[in-house]
Amino acid sequence: MATNGDTYHWLAAAFGFGVGTVYRHLRAAVGLLSVHARNLAKRSAVQRCG
Repeated sequence: MATNGDTYHWLAAAFGFGVGTVYRHLRAAVGLLSVHARNLAKRSAVQRCG
């Protein structure tokens, strides 16, 4: 995500959404990815240890 907000504006225009909607959906997606990444890291550590 660009720090100047251009990415949000571009996505909003490209898909016909409001900037707020784009922001909320991206935040939700990043949140889901972070949860799954933590679970994956835990599983990988368990498999390496035995």
